Amino acid sequence: MTTAPTKQSWLGQHSTFIRKEITELRHFFAKPVRRFSSKSNFYDRWKRIILIAGIGLTFNVIYLMSIGLALHNWTTIENVQDVTSTSAIFLVLVFAPLMEEIIFRAGLRKLPYTLFVGPALISLLFGQWQIAAGLFFLTTSIAAYLYMLGVDGGGKFRLGRQFIQHYPKIFWLFAGAFAITHITNFRFSDASGLLVIFAVMPQLSMGMLWGYIRLRDGLSSSITLHFVNNLTMLSLIFI
Repeated sequence: MTTAPTKQSWLGQHSTFIRKEITELRHFFAKPVRRFSSKSNFYDRWKRIILIAGIGLTFNVIYLMSIGLALHNWTTIENVQDVTSTSAIFLVLVFAPLMEEIIFRAGLRKLPYTLFVGPALISLLFGQWQIAAGLFFLTTSIAAYLYMLGVDGGGKFRLGRQFIQHYPKIFWLFAGAFAITHITNFRFSDASGLLVIFAVMPQLSMGMLWGYIRLRDGLSSSITLHFVNNLTMLSLIFI
């Protein structure tokens, strides 16, 4: 006699959790924040990881069946990423979740990282050392200039306040940079290659979701979610 109410209560709790999480996610994307007022327990973190992984997988499937298929059939854009070798599998399942989360999301809460470390590390992902050196010099010069504006007269407090005020832009810039660095996964031979920006929409969406999880529950959660996503996509490719 107590089975049905218990089952209904269990379903009700999870339904409430999902609605709450989707609402919180929607509010976050409307205006990203660097800190949340409440902390999660271990059980809620895993429920959130599973929910966000499901949202990401749903988006990727819809994307592949629509925009991805159109790009494949109507343009010369070709994905040249090999995921069949042992080294590629290691790269996708181990190196990418660890290094990409450290580079793009580990320091999202810290002003020095945002100005100096993050842009410098991202510049190194663009390949040729001349390009990397140029981007490193440019980003560090801008960062140094902005930092020096706030050295005296209470400027550090003012700079920190501006960091919080403009945080949504910072979040979107890092998510966009994560997507753009994956353009190297593709090859194209004519003007249609300009549409390659649409080819990295899955990376943009994942960068948004993983950034949310990192700020919500910490770096270990975003690394776990990144791994789960890559493992799922890799499994689907092999299947």
